[in-house]
Amino acid sequence: MHTRTLRLILLLAITLPLSGCTVKIAYYFLDWGLHYKLNHYLSLNNQQSQHAKKSIQAFHHWHQRHALPEYIVFLTDAKNRLSGPPLTPSEIHSYRQRIKYFGEQSLDNLLPHIATLTQSLNEKQIQQLFKTLNEDQKDYQALYLTPNIEDIREDLKNDALKSIKKYMGRLNNTQKTRITRWSQDLKPFGAAASQEQDQWEQLMAQLLSQPTAADYSAQLKKLLLHDITDWSQKNRAIMEFNQNLSYELMADTLNSRSPEQNASLIEKLNAYIEDCQDLIVEAKKEDEKNYFHSNP
Repeated sequence: MHTRTLRLILLLAITLPLSGCTVKIAYYFLDWGLHYKLNHYLSLNNQQSQHAKKSIQAFHHWHQRHALPEYIVFLTDAKNRLSGPPLTPSEIHSYRQRIKYFGEQSLDNLLPHIATLTQSLNEKQIQQLFKTLNEDQKDYQALYLTPNIEDIREDLKNDALKSIKKYMGRLNNTQKTRITRWSQDLKPFGAAASQEQDQWEQLMAQLLSQPTAADYSAQLKKLLLHDITDWSQKNRAIMEFNQNLSYELMADTLNSRSPEQNASLIEKLNAYIEDCQDLIVEAKKEDEKNYFHSNP
């Protein structure tokens, strides 16, 4: 994504790509992990660091009590849908939009804290931020712009094979061939993404130079939610084409799953649901404990 800065602290991803008890283990490292990510981009002074820690802890508290129940509904719906008729690419897109909505919910909770933090940055910190962003950009270009297109396609194919295998288990030859065809059909996107990242950084630099702007929070939210709908028409067309190809691939792969692959997928979804349920129960116990301590 192009908002790789503070958007990294939106944590929906931490509940979805991990399996089994790893979700619960990772969840309790959430506060530390977020602060570590933040320090990757900014050297915070003591006051900023304390503000960030308190804000992250508050977000974690909210997320466990209010976001996770919605994730359970989403995951349960996705699991039940697997027993229905063949999935369509438009349904895959709808699921992606739902995940995007979860991210927006998290951002709404975090936005006041992010705004306060970014408005307090000094010139040296801002320079550090963009230096790190530029380093990230070079890493991205090394993966998706500098290599020849066939090497990029090969890497994308291998990444897709690895990701899908994680959830469905061993893939058959037809599925592997389908993934190869997907990687060959993708339009080159490295240059388009780099151009949009450069544009995004310019807009962010302008905003950070005006910390007292009346609409600062609104502008910040728009930048942190920046996606391909905000891109130029030419670059957006490339990414929308590739997204549609990816939705088709996901639908075809899910619709071609074997009974063994289906069982693997159901097992993964059940593990996520159970972990979310356990975390919610633990939050409830913590709230009850705190209530009795404050009301002896």
